[in-house]
Amino acid sequence: MATRDPSGVEVGRLQSATEQLVTQLTAIQSSIQAQTATNSRLEAQLTTADERIGELRLLLNGPDGSSGLLSRLQGLEAELRGVTADLAGLKALVAESKKTLIKIAVVIFGSGAVGSAGISKILTLLGSG
Repeated sequence: MATRDPSGVEVGRLQSATEQLVTQLTAIQSSIQAQTATNSRLEAQLTTADERIGELRLLLNGPDGSSGLLSRLQGLEAELRGVTADLAGLKALVAESKKTLIKIAVVIFGSGAVGSAGISKILTLLGSG
């Protein structure tokens, strides 16, 4: 068998195809490098986001899981309910006190034992309560 020498045209085509292949491989390599850089940035952002989520969880729940903002808000809500109940009790006490003052005033007015200055003071007390 005799080997045939490639012609100049065939060598030129082969050389052109090789150059195109090298160009395409270089473009693929650049694309892979760009994608690797993008992946690295995204991974860094994900790590930062995970750290931030951990910090927020710690802030919300506290280091022991029960002393964070959520627990404090629940405690404040309970205290607010207590204060509201106390305020309702005070309102009832004030209303009861007014009733008692009115009864006393009626008794005093009925007996005629109070002068005009005393009556005006009692009316002032009843009006401001």
